[in-house]
Amino acid sequence: MILLAGCVTKDYKPTASGWVAADEPRAALIGRAVMASGGNAIDAATAMGTVMAATLPSRVGYGGGGVCLIHDPKTKRVTTLDFLARPGAPGRPLVPGLARGLFALQASGGRLRWERLVTYAETLARGGVPVSRAFARDLAAPGVAARLAADPAARRLFFAADGRPLGEGDRLVQPELASFVAALRDGDAGAVYSGPLAPLLESGLGLTTAELRGYFARDLATVSIALGRDDLHFPVLALSAVDPAATWQTLKDGRDDAWAAHLIAALKARAQSGPASAAAGLIAVDPFEQAVACTFSLGDLFGSGRMVPGTGLFAADGSGEASIGGPVLAVNSAVHTTSLAASGAAIGYGEEGKGAALAAVIAATYHALERERDAGEAVAAGRVALGPGGGVVAEPTLDPAAAAALVPAGGHPQAVSALGRVNLLVCRTSRMTGDKTCTVASDPRGFGMNAEALIPNQ
Repeated sequence: MILLAGCVTKDYKPTASGWVAADEPRAALIGRAVMASGGNAIDAATAMGTVMAATLPSRVGYGGGGVCLIHDPKTKRVTTLDFLARPGAPGRPLVPGLARGLFALQASGGRLRWERLVTYAETLARGGVPVSRAFARDLAAPGVAARLAADPAARRLFFAADGRPLGEGDRLVQPELASFVAALRDGDAGAVYSGPLAPLLESGLGLTTAELRGYFARDLATVSIALGRDDLHFPVLALSAVDPAATWQTLKDGRDDAWAAHLIAALKARAQSGPASAAAGLIAVDPFEQAVACTFSLGDLFGSGRMVPGTGLFAADGSGEASIGGPVLAVNSAVHTTSLAASGAAIGYGEEGKGAALAAVIAATYHALERERDAGEAVAAGRVALGPGGGVVAEPTLDPAAAAALVPAGGHPQAVSALGRVNLLVCRTSRMTGDKTCTVASDPRGFGMNAEALIPNQ
């Protein structure tokens, strides 16, 4: 387990570091800078979320939304912040949630001013940013170029003068998005839902004034699983068809060396309807035991592929909930320290099966908690999920013993290159000394980054 059985015999010693990880490298670097300059985990996560909307607009955008888990060490609570895109009424267009969600996140306990955190993204959008390998891979995904080329605004932004999609290292400049973020900076989230940006979204998305003004992020409970002295928290999502608590219990009830087969059995019993789509995640944990884990989605890659005129943002293509695995936070109930933080997301290239995003984050979490692996080992471990046709899909890295255990669950697994993407932090506290040590990893299946932030003058 993350914390050894028995009472801590020494006083818990806070670390002198914070940690961040994100599916886009520049966002992680800015998150580290925010934390090192006096911000806490909430500030870092807020800044990273706004930056990813500028540097990874294929997966994160103001036309979509996401979900976060937040650990507040003062109240000793973990809560779900749900800001997924959702319709104002049945059959109506989706109302975007990212602006409301990030503002609500920062207001829940951030130290720094909202304007300062949003300015990073505005600067990158206005001045331009080199295309990262993560974003370049999305632009090169099958079918993406044709979808984007069909929209004049997207074609201007994401294609070079010679007609090819932007590649790694090419400069991406987004003036309309910069203006959108500048208004968001000056007027907080109200600028989107009732201020100067609202008319653009009403006309561009087919929404009414009442629908925009009626959207709010939802502060919900979590699904909590007791694991010794650790409480493992998953978000409560209204549309979720896969129960993480039941899935984890299925793993616990099975043999440890056959975890993959038991995961498949649990996912089969609670299979999500519809295919997974693309998403991206981040985590931030500070020395004061505040922790945030978020996953964002536009539904499909680049959402609907249609940009809202005058905004620089994509309309979402569904809520994207099926592509969100987790996020997950584990908190030690004895000393209220963060034991684990994870964000899980579907990759979005048609290889994932049903529940693949959840399967990915549960697999990484399971290897960290039950097999006591560090973050890098837990993230690199093989994964399995249900295939689109109801069979089983597995990565080549899956342990042979686990792969063999899949035979009664659905025959020989079909091999796929990758299942999901996870950012993971794992911490262990010595009961002898009180010292806390942490490892952090971004998924080798993607091109994200993790970083440690040294916190001066605690």
